[in-house]
Formats: sequence, C-alpha cells, structure tokens
Amino acid sequence: MQVHIDRLRQGQAEKIALEASSDFIDIKEEDLSFSTPVSLVGEALIIDEELIIQLHVKTKAKIPCSICNKPIDLSIDIPDFVHTISLAELKGPHYNYSEAVREEILLQIPAFAECEGSCPERAKIAPYLKKPSAEVFPFSNL
Repeated sequence: MQVHIDRLRQGQAEKIALEASSDFIDIKEEDLSFSTPVSLVGEALIIDEELIIQLHVKTKAKIPCSICNKPIDLSIDIPDFVHTISLAELKGPHYNYSEAVREEILLQIPAFAECEGSCPERAKIAPYLKKPSAEVFPFSNL
C-alpha cells in the first residue's frame, strides 16, 4: 500500500484499486480476527503541499455475538476514508498508508455486535434485561 510521490508532482492523481491481505492489520486477539482481504478503491493526489488519499475500504471482521457468543462475520464498509499528510513530513519518494487504513478499520469495530442484527438467543435473556421505563416529562402539563 504505497503511493509514489514523484508520480503525483505534476498534478496527476494515482488511481488505487487493490485487494490486500488482511495480515497488515496484525491483530492477534482471541475475540477479533480478520481473514477476508481488504478491498481499497480510490485515488491519491497532491494539493497545496498535502498528500491526500481518498479510499473506499471494505473488509470483514470475525467477532463473537454479544448474546450467544458464536462467531459472526461483521462487514466493515468505510465509503469515505480520507487521509492527509504534509509533504514536508514525508521522508522519501514513497508513502505507505497501510497504518492509516489499519487504524480506521479498527475504529469501525463496534463494542457489541449481534448475529444477523437480532440474535435468536435474545429471547432467553429478555427476562434479565432492564425494562424501558415510561418516564413522564415533568413539564408536560404546562
């Protein structure tokens, strides 16, 4: 996942369309894994001494359901990933943006997820869940 800075100096955009192995995410957790390739589609360009990378990122994470604890595939879809970096910060003719993509993917992982949107096991734990209260707005009579 590299951008060649020298190719962008003349105001040209570099098209990005690749499917990368999820190994760069480098997660070794019992309850979180990535086995699906990461799809990246977009472009990189330079505007006013800033490198701008715009991507549509897709992959899947395997996490346990919060209700039944069975592993589920969670689709991660980031349609508007934008990463900018000043050209002065770059140390060479190439820029590797895999760390920025990795961080954004990890930020998309929810704290809780259910299989199929609503776990079939939810009915078993329903008696133990807090019932929604019917609170009355204190100024409703005014």
